[in-house]
Amino acid sequence: MIREVRIGNTFIGGKHPVLVQTMYDKPLGGIPKDNDYIRRMLILKNMGMSVIRFSYPDINEHDALKYVVKNTPTPVVADIHFDYKNALDAIKCGVAKIRINPGNIGPFWKTGEIVKAARDAGVSIRIGLNSGSLPKNGKGTDSGKLPGSSELTSSEALSFSREKAVLRDEPSLQEKAVLRDEPSLRERATGEVSSLMVNTALEYISRFENLHFYNTVVSLKASDTDVTYAANKLFSQMSDYPLHLGVTEAGGAISSCVRSTWALGRLLSEGVGSTLRYSITGSIEDEVYAGMELLRTLGLEKKGLRIVSCPMCGRKTFNTQDFLRDAQAEMLGTGKNLTVAIMGCQVNGPGEARGANIAVSGVGRKIFLYRDGEIYKETTQEEAKAELLSLIEKY
Repeated sequence: MIREVRIGNTFIGGKHPVLVQTMYDKPLGGIPKDNDYIRRMLILKNMGMSVIRFSYPDINEHDALKYVVKNTPTPVVADIHFDYKNALDAIKCGVAKIRINPGNIGPFWKTGEIVKAARDAGVSIRIGLNSGSLPKNGKGTDSGKLPGSSELTSSEALSFSREKAVLRDEPSLQEKAVLRDEPSLRERATGEVSSLMVNTALEYISRFENLHFYNTVVSLKASDTDVTYAANKLFSQMSDYPLHLGVTEAGGAISSCVRSTWALGRLLSEGVGSTLRYSITGSIEDEVYAGMELLRTLGLEKKGLRIVSCPMCGRKTFNTQDFLRDAQAEMLGTGKNLTVAIMGCQVNGPGEARGANIAVSGVGRKIFLYRDGEIYKETTQEEAKAELLSLIEKY
């Protein structure tokens, strides 16, 4: 069984459910100390966010981090790079978890200071390793070369495999028959990178345990989905520490959702992973929505608002695209356990409305709200959003 780890008042691993997290999209110094920030955090929490991470690059933002910790309804994680003193200060600010890559903190005694401070304060640590920032030749700690390490960095290995795949001629059928059971250059590179990531993480874990620290989470991320899958799968077979899953730098909403779902969906369906993040070049609301939708699709989460909406076509009499874009975050932010249908015409609209708890549908020039499959009231384009949100709140 996966080891249980505490993040503030939240637990992961063990028999606890998989949780969704995101990372705040603005510098700490730019956070408005008003109800807008608090309202946004409450909406994200209601959407399904359980943990949120903030970059903490400057100790001068101490007061801003303390404000965030005090006014955020979920555990707060401080993301630390390069300066171990920032991590020590973040712990004093009351964060629930520190995310570090020990390889960019400097000599290990600095990471050791973070580990001891976290241990004494009851703060967890995520060892966050990305394929693009791994030790070359396996060297990332004071102990020298790690077992099973590659002679290439992860990015060099993958680049080399791609170049060779392009430059070499396509093998003949006879060559394919002879070599079909041999791993390809690409597969070997993927294996080397994932092994380096896992061995590096295990080395850091061993050093943490030598300091009597066990409240550790590990993340092994790559922009390459094969490496992400292989590294996390391998780690899960070698350690019982919980994993935070993600495909890093995955692009916009469409590319990120495809790549992340391909890698994370397989891992989660195999019982690998305790928390996850969809890394999207876009809104953090979309990150949380995507994560929750994956968990619901896999049957790992039953709660939350489920949206059914039709694509646009020539039959539409109600602009579902604009309506959904405008209302989606507020609907999801209610935290209601409902199915809401948003339909654009009379072909599928009434049928989907009957199968939903609440629905809005355009029929001809009219717009109708439905409740439990029955017409609730007729409304207008201008009033439809407010009427729908009111009905959701009352349900």
